[in-house]
Amino acid sequence: MSLVGAFTTVIRSTVITIALLIFAASAMAAPQVVPYEQLGNKALYPARVIAVNFAGNTLQNGSPVSWGAWTVSLESGVAHLRLDGGHEWGMSVDVKCENAVQGAATCELHVGTAQSDYPNAPACSISSPMIHLAIVCPLSLTLDY
Repeated sequence: MSLVGAFTTVIRSTVITIALLIFAASAMAAPQVVPYEQLGNKALYPARVIAVNFAGNTLQNGSPVSWGAWTVSLESGVAHLRLDGGHEWGMSVDVKCENAVQGAATCELHVGTAQSDYPNAPACSISSPMIHLAIVCPLSLTLDY
């Protein structure tokens, strides 16, 4: 094989290797929709929350959702899982809460199970020192790694 042929072969194999590495990395880093029932899996965390998918609404960057007089926007943030023992778990992520009277504040969106006599009972809310809203739990979260 000539020197030019050997050089061409090395270039081709390098380009193919790089393309395969990019494909593998993008396949692993793709956002994943995780149903509510699976959100207690510690292998999913830490993760960036891309969207919170409710029945009829999706809370995502640039697409706020309103509960009563409060408008809630998703902030860029990382979700962490909290395990409370037994079947109880919870995760939270920062959101921005806005109200015409009280203005804007950073709140937390809590998703998980209630700490009660009823394991796996849903307990979802939006809270800060000035607000606590019990909300219907989302159907799923879109997480990115």
